[in-house]
Amino acid sequence: MQVIMEVLFDIVYLSTVVILGFTIFLRANGRRQYQLFGIMAIVLGFGDAFHLVPRAVALLTTGFEANIYYLGIGKLVTSITMTIFYLILYYAYRIRYDVKGEKNIMITFYVMAIARIVLTLLPQNEWTSLNPPLSFAIYRNIPFTVMGVMIIVLFYKASRKYNDKAFKNMWLSIVLSFAFYLPVVLFSGVYPLVGMLMIPKTMAYVWTVVIAYKDMKNNSEEVPKDSFRGLINAAFIYILLALSSGVFYREFTKYVGYNGYTKLSLLHVHMMVLGTFLYFLLAAFALNTNLLNVKKFKIFRKLYIFALPFMMVVVFTQGVIQAMQVELSSGANGAINGMSGLSHIVLSVAFVYLFLSFRDMKMIKK
Repeated sequence: MQVIMEVLFDIVYLSTVVILGFTIFLRANGRRQYQLFGIMAIVLGFGDAFHLVPRAVALLTTGFEANIYYLGIGKLVTSITMTIFYLILYYAYRIRYDVKGEKNIMITFYVMAIARIVLTLLPQNEWTSLNPPLSFAIYRNIPFTVMGVMIIVLFYKASRKYNDKAFKNMWLSIVLSFAFYLPVVLFSGVYPLVGMLMIPKTMAYVWTVVIAYKDMKNNSEEVPKDSFRGLINAAFIYILLALSSGVFYREFTKYVGYNGYTKLSLLHVHMMVLGTFLYFLLAAFALNTNLLNVKKFKIFRKLYIFALPFMMVVVFTQGVIQAMQVELSSGANGAINGMSGLSHIVLSVAFVYLFLSFRDMKMIKK
C-alpha cells in the first residue's frame, strides 16, 4: 500500500505542476513574466518525470538495484532541468520587478548555473553507480545552493520593497525546498529515512508554482482569459511536445532494445491531433464567431486544460513501463489504469461541452 501511495503521489504531483504550467502559459496573453512562470512549471514537471517515473517503476517491480541505471540517468536529467528551473525563475524576477542593471548579480547567477551543469555532467558523479560518491554530490550542489540563496534574497528584498503581497512568500517556498533537499543530499546514503524529506520538498515546489498561478489568475481581468493568442500558444506548445515525444519514443525504445508495442507511440499522434490541430481549429472559429465568449466553451477550456495533460502524463508512464518490460502488481496496474480512465472521462465531458458551445456560438458580422 505504501508503494502504491507513493506512485499515486508522484503521478498527481507531475500532473499538477504540468497542468498549472500549461494554464499559466496559455492564459498569459503575451505577459512575459507569466509565460516564463508557465514554462518554468512545465520544465519542473517533465524534468522531474525523468527521475520519478523510473523510481515508480523500480518500486513497483524489481527494486532500486535492478533499475539503478535508469534511476541514475533520471537524476542526471532532473539535476539539469532544476538548474534551468531556477534560471527561468531568475529571469521572471527581473521582468516582474523591471530590474535594470545588477550585472554583477546576473553574471554571478549565470556562472553558478553553468558551473552546476558542468559539474553535473562530469563522469566522477557516477550517476549509474549503486553508491555514487558523496563528495561530488556536494560539489555539484554548491553552485546550486548559491543560486537558491540568491533567488531567496532577491525575491525577499523585492517583494518588501514593492509591497508585492502576491509574492511575499515566494522566498519562503524556495527556503523550504532547499531546507528539505540538502539533508537528503548529505545524509540519505547513511540514513535512508531522510529520503522522505523529498515529499515536503516536492510540496514546496508546488507552492512556488501555485503562487505564480494565483497571481496570474488574480490579474487576468486585464486581458481576456480565452483569447485568440492563447489558442495559438496552446497549439504551439503541443506541436513542440508532439515532436519531442516522437523523438523520445524512438530513442528510448532503441536504447532499451524494445521493438514491441508501447503506449509511447501514441503520444505523438495524440498531442498533434488533440493538442495542435484542435487548438488551431478553435482559433479559426474564434476569428469568425463569438466562441470565446460562450459560457460552455469556457467550461470546456477548464476541463480540457486539466484532462489532456493529465492523460499524457499517465500514457507516458504506461509507455515507459511497457518499454522497460516490467510487470506491475495487480494493485499498481489497477491504480494507473484507474487514473487513465479518469482522464478519459473528464476529456469526454470536456468534448460534450465543446459541442454544446458550438451549438450556442454565433457568427460575427463583418
